[in-house]
Amino acid sequence: SAKMEYEKSLEFAKKYNDKSSMASAISSIASLAFANGKNKAALSDFQNALKLAQEGGDRNLEAKLWLNVGLAQAKLDLETTADHSLQKAFDIASELGDRKLIVECCLASAHHNLDEGAKQNIGKYIAHGLVQSLLVGVKYYVNTLFRTFGILQSFIPKHDARLMAGIVNDIIEELKKLERQQVILFVIKSILLFKAYVNNKDREPFEDFVKNLARRQFGSRLN
Repeated sequence: SAKMEYEKSLEFAKKYNDKSSMASAISSIASLAFANGKNKAALSDFQNALKLAQEGGDRNLEAKLWLNVGLAQAKLDLETTADHSLQKAFDIASELGDRKLIVECCLASAHHNLDEGAKQNIGKYIAHGLVQSLLVGVKYYVNTLFRTFGILQSFIPKHDARLMAGIVNDIIEELKKLERQQVILFVIKSILLFKAYVNNKDREPFEDFVKNLARRQFGSRLN
């Protein structure tokens, strides 16, 4: 089984006192537990893995583990500690300049804030995540845009269009505060188009449209 393979990897890492590999193996075991709804066991293992990653000086793995710790804490309704863990993950990811990890942190924090009803913070997380995702590449940006609206739609009743529109407007206001004016305008334009026209059946033509929009605005490659 997958768990047995991870346990073998853990024993091998212990043999050489490789703390980063030990942390990675324990994290994989924790992820299996988390996927199976064993949230307390997952949290304990994620925390143990986090300590090992810190001792091994693996900052990237540390950030990912802070994120996983936060997600597990949120599942256990430990809101304050989850907020702290998600913020730690975001801070380290930002320090490392890992844009994909920053996006994951932003979406996790937006999801968590929706879950606990702190909707005033959602705009800033999603806005920052969308800009960072676009700086990775247009395809990744489109995927993030769909994930963003998937999070919103999963928490907001379909009949509550006013609340959905309000959050989208909050996101746009947050975007206006950021730098990189050309990028911001592109993101705002695509959000408005998404909000007005897109559903899941239209994903492919929308993706092509955004790619063409980006090509016209940024040239053939977005750095």
